[in-house]
Amino acid sequence: MLRQRVLTTLIGLPPLLAAFIWGPAWLVRIIFLGLGAVAWFEYLRLVGRLHLWLKLAGLAGGEALLLALSLHSQVWALAAAVACLGLVAGLAVLLYPSRRAALEELSLVWLGLGLFFLPLGLVAALALRPAGGRLWLLFLLGVVFAADVGAYFTGRGWGRKRLFPEVSPGKTWAGLWGGLLSGLLIGVVGGSFDGDGADWLLGGLIGLGLAALTVIGDLIVSMIKRTFQVKDASGLLPGHGGLLDRLDSFILAGPGLYLLLELWPD
Repeated sequence: MLRQRVLTTLIGLPPLLAAFIWGPAWLVRIIFLGLGAVAWFEYLRLVGRLHLWLKLAGLAGGEALLLALSLHSQVWALAAAVACLGLVAGLAVLLYPSRRAALEELSLVWLGLGLFFLPLGLVAALALRPAGGRLWLLFLLGVVFAADVGAYFTGRGWGRKRLFPEVSPGKTWAGLWGGLLSGLLIGVVGGSFDGDGADWLLGGLIGLGLAALTVIGDLIVSMIKRTFQVKDASGLLPGHGGLLDRLDSFILAGPGLYLLLELWPD
């Protein structure tokens, strides 16, 4: 398993990072739109069979939301979100007389939009910020991957007491502390590059906060998989599972960093 994880990372991560660092903005947007589509279909696989029109409406609305956010158009993003929510709700009402599960399906579509398309859109907007956006994306990726690796190895080495066994049997308290410490260290390293002596402390605090948010995102997806009795979102990434099994850490960490940068005074 570990060999597969490392091999998949070594093959897939370098070209993705190269595109994020040096690729034109249109390529970055296409990558995020592709990630959104794959994440959506993996999510549909997790939650089971939904009506075709609800699937398509969710996909179209989610992609429109993601694209608008990546273009920094909050008005269009809001319009896309409202239009999608309204369309899906209207379809569910029309389907209800003959499809008793329409209300449940409506809630699942809305859940998927909020959990995956919105965070992806905010991370895309983060990456394409006019000033230093891609550096912040690399910072986010570094913290998330470090927290994941730190949790994995400390959990394997010293994990005894389970964190939330009803939600995710594999997660331990040792893994939690290892992931938080790894996020903190990457944050300190990232902050020290700024040249300001105080920024290493600020970077460490941001890294620690983001690492904590990755844990919550991970547990959310674990809860969904547990509810619908699915081990992995798919077999797309050998050793990792599916794309959603990698994106779960960004559900709150991505929006968290985006909001911090938007609210932080220049």
